[in-house]
Amino acid sequence: MNVKKTRIKEQIIRRVFVVGLCSALLFGIIWVSPAAETTEEIKSKMEQIEDRIEKQQEEINALRNDKKDQEKLIAALDKQVDDVTAKTDIIDAEIAELDGEMQTLETKIEKLNDSIDDLQTKIADIETKTGAKEALIVNMQESLKQRLRQQYMAGPASNLQLLLSSPDLAGFLTMTEYIHTVAVRDAALKESLETEMKELLALKEDYAAQTKEINGKKADLEAEKAVFAQKRSERRAAKKELDNQHDRISAAMTEIYAIIATLDRESSEAKRLLEKDRKAQEELERKLDEKLREKKQSGAINPDNIAVAEGKMRWPVPYEACYISSLFGDTVNRSHTHKGLDISASGANNKDYSIIAALDGEVLETGYSSSMGNYVVLYHGIYAVNGKEIKTTYMHLRSVADIVKEGVRIKAGKIIGIMGSTGNSTGAHLHFQINEIHSDNSSTPVDPLKYVSNPYD
Repeated sequence: MNVKKTRIKEQIIRRVFVVGLCSALLFGIIWVSPAAETTEEIKSKMEQIEDRIEKQQEEINALRNDKKDQEKLIAALDKQVDDVTAKTDIIDAEIAELDGEMQTLETKIEKLNDSIDDLQTKIADIETKTGAKEALIVNMQESLKQRLRQQYMAGPASNLQLLLSSPDLAGFLTMTEYIHTVAVRDAALKESLETEMKELLALKEDYAAQTKEINGKKADLEAEKAVFAQKRSERRAAKKELDNQHDRISAAMTEIYAIIATLDRESSEAKRLLEKDRKAQEELERKLDEKLREKKQSGAINPDNIAVAEGKMRWPVPYEACYISSLFGDTVNRSHTHKGLDISASGANNKDYSIIAALDGEVLETGYSSSMGNYVVLYHGIYAVNGKEIKTTYMHLRSVADIVKEGVRIKAGKIIGIMGSTGNSTGAHLHFQINEIHSDNSSTPVDPLKYVSNPYD
């Protein structure tokens, strides 16, 4: 294996205290979902955060030029990250809520479409019956017309004329009974035909009314859907701007990496940041474990329904130019043990290197944090090779693929994002982490090289 020690050393020096700087979200902020807040309250909160960000930026700019008090600069940047992350959380929550409303609308539209299909089938049957009955009506109307013409040609006949033309009383009675029977039958037929036609007309009117109502509802829902899509687009544009703010903060941190490296590691500020980062990492792992446990209990994730992960695990950076930049377990100049494997590639800061899923799995979580940057966590169930239940985590992505949404199944080898340097990162690379899950759903990071090796070494 080609471990580039020089590059590792160079990165370690630059990252002496950076681990703690961008971890505010994971430990310093526990954001409560804004679902219960009104739009006005959310807007007010956003404005307050934006005001603080603007004021903090002024302080940061002033401190950047004053190299005598770099600890204040670190603290100011730390607060800036907290506020930008809080702002991101608000918008993420709004986007998630809008996505849920969009899904509800789409479900309603699907049901309406199904109703329309059922109605059209029913109407087609009605139209078939209507055609047959209308043909029968035409024939019977023609028969009635002929009978009327015959009666007209025969002229009116009185009872006396019938009596005189009949040989006896019995013949008269027979003739009148026949005429009465024909008249009654014709009247009944006419009444029956009128009833049938009324029923058909009622069905047609009902169809027209229902179709109009459904089309109206569908149009309303489509309009609502368009509104939500526009709002979601606006929120995503806002989140993109927030990501840019994170990049600008990271750039500002990069400028003082060299100065940070000269600070006393035993100083109170250094200890505070390192301890904060350690607790933040522990809290993140606990939350992910708890989330998996809750999903299992609710049935959102059913290990029995997830195919046992089989086959050889894939190397997540499928390029010959890739190399390991930091090993699992590294502790040199770190606040705690490195829980994953850092993988980079030649020219990664200026090229697009795709990151792929190492195994078939389900997206447990995807998001952004000031420490991990853009990240994806996949749950894989039982890995057949060693019988362990596992999940994999991919951090510092420049961007996450559109298909990667919580609950979505991802096939091994599918692109889940692009290598980047978001969050607490000194350069474009992938932090690849594998956690083995225990019976109580807690998990432990293990050396990824126990599962997969760089095929390009």
